[in-house]
Amino acid sequence: MSSKYRFIPDINTGYLTDEDTKKYISRLAFSMFTLEIVSFAFSMLVASLVGAIINMFAPSLMESADFVAIANNTISIVAIYCVGMPLLCLVSSPLPRVKPYKEKLGFGKWIGGLCVCIFAMSFGSSASNVVIMLIESLSGSVMTNPVEEMVGQSSIWIDVVFVAIIVPVLEELLFRKILCDRLLPLGEGYAVFLSATIFGLSHGNFFQFFYAFAVGVVFGLIYVKTGRVIYTMLYHALLNFSGGVVVTLVTQGIDFDGLNNLLYDIESGTATTEQMMPYMQQLTPLLIYETVLGIMSLVGIVLLVLAVRKNEIRFEAGILPPPKKRRIMNILCTVGTATLITAYTFFFVLSMLPQN
Repeated sequence: MSSKYRFIPDINTGYLTDEDTKKYISRLAFSMFTLEIVSFAFSMLVASLVGAIINMFAPSLMESADFVAIANNTISIVAIYCVGMPLLCLVSSPLPRVKPYKEKLGFGKWIGGLCVCIFAMSFGSSASNVVIMLIESLSGSVMTNPVEEMVGQSSIWIDVVFVAIIVPVLEELLFRKILCDRLLPLGEGYAVFLSATIFGLSHGNFFQFFYAFAVGVVFGLIYVKTGRVIYTMLYHALLNFSGGVVVTLVTQGIDFDGLNNLLYDIESGTATTEQMMPYMQQLTPLLIYETVLGIMSLVGIVLLVLAVRKNEIRFEAGILPPPKKRRIMNILCTVGTATLITAYTFFFVLSMLPQN
């Protein structure tokens, strides 16, 4: 535990006071707010400067999708993890830190954990789709998926390097290692669910929020129970590789315009077997991919239900347990939480605006 231990449970109740709980949550939320705002401002400034310099001396580079993807990803990573994350650690330095005990996962349990992660990914993606459909029906406009805008526009190796390797490693260091270690003094439940909520909100759009929150809960649970961030890094990398790289590979050979015409012909009863065969061949890799994910997701559901029935999922109390009453109020009713929610609201609204 950090030497900067400044919070002491009430001697009569054994819990932190409401005031100390709010101070703790507010400090952590404000440190995350600092990361978000500073990294956003830094990335906007650097992107503008780099864009101006390139347009002046080598404008042809801006026509390269690979160069634009590398530049944007690099600027974002530097802004968040080289500028914002050190500031988060500085602002949150008064908070105590607890490292979870290290436990190894056997191969069977590791595969089981992967299946649960895939179920969380599928469940969260479905929830996101429902919310997006609701928003689009109420607003009368079509929302742009930033993931689709980012992935598939450049060479596949760029997606592998950034989406499937660099980003999972850095995000797990931030959201599991740094945030969970600072939330564990409050208890494992706080560490798992608050870090997952922040992880989801930090994506800044409804397309990714529910998916990121769901897998964030699983990642957080795995981290606090095993103390090994390498496990969540590997899970995160596999999920990103699956959703960001494999999907691109299995769909790039599909003629979607022709497929839509075929579906129309099928509905009208004019489609022939000769027409359908080429599209069945095109869809085979995607069908295999979806089948594998479906089976693993089903296994994940079964394992999750069994774990709940056997009471294997338990959240241990921390060394600084907050009072059991007013838990939600003590989290939400702080200055730090208000500033962080304001920042995330801005990002979510920004993501819903029409893109040029």
